[in-house]
Amino acid sequence: MFLDATDGERTCDIGIIEMAAKVWITVLTDGTIRHELTAALISMSHDGRYALEFHFSFARPISSNRCLITKRFLASDADWLLMIDNDVWPYANLLDLVEADKDVVVFPTPILRLGVPEPPIISNITPLNGNIVDFDEAPLIEVLRGGGSAMLLSRRVLEGVERPAFAYTFDEDGVALDDEDMYFCAKARAAGFEIWAAYSHPCGHFKEVDIVAVHSRVKQWDYSAEGLYAVEDI
Repeated sequence: MFLDATDGERTCDIGIIEMAAKVWITVLTDGTIRHELTAALISMSHDGRYALEFHFSFARPISSNRCLITKRFLASDADWLLMIDNDVWPYANLLDLVEADKDVVVFPTPILRLGVPEPPIISNITPLNGNIVDFDEAPLIEVLRGGGSAMLLSRRVLEGVERPAFAYTFDEDGVALDDEDMYFCAKARAAGFEIWAAYSHPCGHFKEVDIVAVHSRVKQWDYSAEGLYAVEDI
């Protein structure tokens, strides 16, 4: 809103300007970072819609790193936390989703799984009720849970979820049941928050693999039947 102020012969517009939302962009890294992500971060740095802070964080295990990032974020005055793994890069500007004002937004990222009884390349998103997602019909859709490869979190959800927000879960024999990001999604939903997936903003994921092993595993699966996106689709 603008008010017109007149002082004698001088007239000026006095702007009542809302402060831009502040976004923490934090890369989880082991000391390296993909050049594609570096280019994406440089591009984000020119986004004039928000006040931005860039951080790089290393801690092990990754659940501890995410908890450390969360602790530092909550001690700041930032409104949004964008976490990105160092081997992941977005194909579009993830800051576009800030204005959607969702509790949590996860960004579809292909995950490599070899040597396990599931497709070798899968999505990191679990739809609600097991429904297959039509990406064109639902560029932003509520989901059951999603991986933390790239994740946008509102301050309200990080303040509202009981700590630790991120943790691995294990069975009685010490075998891992779930990763720290899926644990977070479960806690967030239990606390009444929603998880949304931005299929309009997918990410790439770099892995060094045995091409022969991947090829032999890919031939075993019909991806159209599984409702998963192939790499060429993103």
